[in-house]
Amino acid sequence: MHPLLRFVLACLLIVGCFANKPGTCPPDEGGIGLTVCQWDCVSDYGCPGEQKCCSYGGCLDVCKTPIQKPCNYNGQVYQHDEQFMDQCNTCRCRDGSV
Repeated sequence: MHPLLRFVLACLLIVGCFANKPGTCPPDEGGIGLTVCQWDCVSDYGCPGEQKCCSYGGCLDVCKTPIQKPCNYNGQVYQHDEQFMDQCNTCRCRDGSV
């Protein structure tokens, strides 16, 4: 059985397998001269670490490092995964949300 098919079948048995990882896929850099389609992943959880499964043009699904959104909180900008104090609480920016 093809490894990708085996992954999809296994995912159907696991809750949350097709949930999205944080971040946004980077834009297509262009210049992808494909003569055949390439599908390296079917969901974010088919990609290693924090990478996401990004689809470009329906014929190219590849794992890419996502663009993480910063957070705007009380007039300050915090980068993704940055911790900061708000009064007595430790907060963390997660892809645009505190």
